[in-house]
Amino acid sequence: MKGYMIGLLIGIPLVMWTITGEEIATLIEQETVTVENAVYLVESLERPQISRGDIKWGKYSPLKRDARLTAGKLAKILIQAGYGEGGWMYFLTGWERYAFLSLREAGLFDGSYVADQLLSGAEMVGVCSKLQK
Repeated sequence: MKGYMIGLLIGIPLVMWTITGEEIATLIEQETVTVENAVYLVESLERPQISRGDIKWGKYSPLKRDARLTAGKLAKILIQAGYGEGGWMYFLTGWERYAFLSLREAGLFDGSYVADQLLSGAEMVGVCSKLQK
């Protein structure tokens, strides 16, 4: 497991993030993470100097900050942040399941994930390390 974590740390473009290596290591070690952790990580990609208090929660408002992060919730966060496009079913329903299916089709999630699967910190950071706008 430690080898997996070290591999993730090396592969993550830390230059883009102001999140310190220590914060990322803490996230990676967590068995479960929250929606707030994911939003902070994703927002820091776009605005490197952001702090948790500066996040505008309007576009993420349907999601509860303290909710445990699932693959579907992460997919919805990524689409709302502009890191992917949802398909027609997502735009019609707004459901996390369809956000997830759209991003799995785009290659951000591999076939081992399902929409309602709880994510660990390592899994969250691994998916976010693949992001490009």
